[in-house]
Amino acid sequence: AGTLDPQVTGVLPIAIGSATKFIQYLPKEKTYIGTIQLGIRTNTDDIHGEIIQRKEWPTITKKQLEEHLNLYRGTFDQIPPKVSSVHIQGERAYKKSLRNENFQIPSKSVHISELILKKWDQTNGKIELLIKCSAGTYIRSLARDLGSTIKSEGCLYSLKRVESCGFTEKNSIS
Repeated sequence: AGTLDPQVTGVLPIAIGSATKFIQYLPKEKTYIGTIQLGIRTNTDDIHGEIIQRKEWPTITKKQLEEHLNLYRGTFDQIPPKVSSVHIQGERAYKKSLRNENFQIPSKSVHISELILKKWDQTNGKIELLIKCSAGTYIRSLARDLGSTIKSEGCLYSLKRVESCGFTEKNSIS
């Protein structure tokens, strides 16, 4: 019922045989706990990519951070990462990215129904969030875009899916 990037842990419901026809009736929302690292931009929008930009992050309060997060609550347009599985002219974007091709990915509408600030570490520039979102939302893109919104850079440091298709990892969401 979806995929997980190799570095992401957590819930991935799997259906076999005739059960696959019921996947379409499962809830599409997913919930993640993720950590964003400010000050770094990579070619993959996560900490595992090649660093392409570094920039200091400003001193901001939790209240100011919440104001920045408000821009990503609800429905908005998002550009998927270059290493995503989005099709560009009949080919997956990540394949083009691996060949260092220059291409653009169009934005798409996504929805974040819950975006909860769990922890803000000003000293190390790390933001821990709980994110409940529509299928097709890229948390790596959220990290990249939030970094820009804060007038810095950002990449995804870690990510765990704690809910998918109505299945929940016990004790992860609280």
